[in-house]
Formats: sequence, structure tokens, C-alpha cells
Amino acid sequence: MNKVWMCSGSTYTQVGSGYKVSESLPVGIYGISLTMTGYHLDKYADKFVFPYKMYGLQEDFIDHVIKTYSNTEGNLGIMFTGTKGTGKTVTAKELANKLNLPVIIVKDMGDHNQSMIEFLSGIEGDCVLFLDEFEKNFSESDSTILQIMDGVYNSKYRKVFLLTTNAMSINENMVGRPSRIRYVKKFENLDLKVVNEYLDDALEVPEARQDLLDFIDSLTISTIDILKTIVNEVNIHGIEGLRKAKSFFNVVTNEYEYSCIRGYAYTGEIEQDKNKFSIENFSKAVERFNNPIPKPIVNDEDNCTMEERKALNEYYEYRRHNFHNLSYYFIYSSTKFSNLKVGDGFYSDEIIAIDKKLNVIVTKNGNEINYYWIKDPNSKPSLYRTGRYDSLVL
Repeated sequence: MNKVWMCSGSTYTQVGSGYKVSESLPVGIYGISLTMTGYHLDKYADKFVFPYKMYGLQEDFIDHVIKTYSNTEGNLGIMFTGTKGTGKTVTAKELANKLNLPVIIVKDMGDHNQSMIEFLSGIEGDCVLFLDEFEKNFSESDSTILQIMDGVYNSKYRKVFLLTTNAMSINENMVGRPSRIRYVKKFENLDLKVVNEYLDDALEVPEARQDLLDFIDSLTISTIDILKTIVNEVNIHGIEGLRKAKSFFNVVTNEYEYSCIRGYAYTGEIEQDKNKFSIENFSKAVERFNNPIPKPIVNDEDNCTMEERKALNEYYEYRRHNFHNLSYYFIYSSTKFSNLKVGDGFYSDEIIAIDKKLNVIVTKNGNEINYYWIKDPNSKPSLYRTGRYDSLVL
């Protein structure tokens, strides 16, 4: 390749003949780099390309931002926050495509951040500055990005800031500052409609659908990456393979939350009369404990009639039992009730007896024996149910 001379003022520099002049930065995706000759933008794509179907794309939000951009002036900031795989980066990239502006991927340059910001501020033309995983690349003490957001470097050209962060909390420098960050879009679990849409497209074992949905529903979080991997597991190994893999699959499941009635007794009391403190007697005590006080006696025991007093005394006699301090509890367990067994831990104690017909668990803690009646032993952790013990509605 022949070399040519490039002239700037009275200075001539010999460069390759492949150079051409552009009056403005063309639309495209650019990376920023620093060399001995200064900062450069390296174009590596015309736009973000997705070689796959996009699930969970926030199209309404994208349209909202585009309309705002078209009807405002000055800089505009948008932050996408949430766990990896929930769609925030894909949505940010699609928004960047629809803005139809040059997009510059901004990365941390350490001690050179200040000069980098000065370079970016000097770009003549509207553009998008894309800061992926913002919390990792720029600490809260680094004010360089804030300077360009706040317009410290005067420019007639607009900057759109697209920030993504995996932290569910927002950088305190961004909170309540819509002039910096106008919109904060949080991404959490995949919408159930998206889950079903992906299953319609990718699941090759339709009979495994409900098992797969139940498994997804039991996780601490659902992302498209997790969903794709689990569906792939089912497509390879079938429904039985999924059931086996649940015990060693690299995902985190929610704990089971049980509504209980708890009572206790002491080992000395039980040794004197084991029958008084049997599981059957505890179950009866719970049944009586659940019965309401007879009407019309509700709040005023002191001013009731003789008949009401008699009914109340009969009620108290009916509820009499040998267990101490029957009361309501919520207890979390990593194990499903039907899988619990003697020797397992439950509420930091060891299970010494269990009756799955009466839904009673007995544990020991020192010289105290605790009894738990489980209100709903079939309850399960859920991402998508609206109520604590509702079933998953598809």
C-alpha cells in the first residue's frame, strides 16, 4: 500500500493511503482504545446483532425512551439494573440500535479516565455512551463519568448514557437525579409468559412441561440462561433425567416456608408419662387450639352473662392440654416435608419423630422437646404464585 502525506496546519505526517475523511462519526458500534498517538475509536459492527430470538425484550419501555429522546434536548441517562440473564443488556442493546446513533462502549481506563472523558466530550455529534456493568468499572468515588453527565464539558451535542449494573441497588450518585439518570429499569425474574413462550419454542419433551415449570418455580431466580440450560437438560435426558438432576443441578432453590403451630414439653415430664405427650395428643391439642372462642364472647370476659361464662369455662376445659405455649410459627426448611425423616435438622433442631399422616414433627433441643403441626405440608417455594400457598397458574 502506497503511503500519503496527511497535513494538519504546518505539520505533515506520512500515513497509509487507506485513510479517508468523514465529516461525522458514522452510525456503528465502537470500542475505545488508547495508544501512543492518543485515543481512537475502533468500529467493529454496524449495529448490535442477535443471532437468536430475543425473549423478555421490554419493547414498551424502549418505545417510551425513544419518544422521550425525540421530544427533549440535552443528555439522557438510562440505567438497567438486575441479575445477569434477566434481559437488561439485550434490552439496552436493542434500545441503542433503535436510537440509530454511534454507540461507544466505554470501559474503565484507571488513571486515564479523566482524559478519556475529555476525549468523549469533544466528539462532535450526538452519540450513545454504553457503560456495561457500570458498578464494576466505575467506583462511586470516581466522578469522571458524572462530569460528562452533568455537562461540565459544554457541548451542543447530545449524549445518551446507557448503564447496566448487576447490583439490585442503585449507585447513590444516581438516586433522585433524573438530570443524570432519567429512567431506572429493574429486571428481576423472567415473566411467566416468557417462560411459556420459550417452552413452546424449545421444549422437545412436552410431557415434562409441568415438572419443568414446577422446578423453575422453586428457584430463587429465573433467567433466560437458566431456563435454556434446564430445557436443554430435559431435551437430552427426558423427564426422569430432570427429576434426577434436581439434586445436583447448579441452581439455587428457595426454602420451603411452613406455617406451624408449635408447643413443647420437657424430657422429665415426658419420662413420667409418655402418653400425655404423644403425637396423637399433640394433634388433638392443635385441633382444639384452632377452634375459635364461642360467640358472643369475644372481647369482654368480665361482663358476660352466667350462661356465657359457663360456655366459656367449658371452652377452656375443652382446650386444656399438657403442652407448653402453643403458638403460631413460620419455619423455613431446605427440605420438602414429604422428604423429611428422623435425624434431619428442622429449625436448628434434630428430628426425633415424625408423623406424616398427622403432619407433626417432633424435635429435641437439650431437655426441651418441640412439637410442630404443619398447616400445609404440600406448600412449596414459588417465584410466580401470588399467595403463599396458591398453586402455580399457567
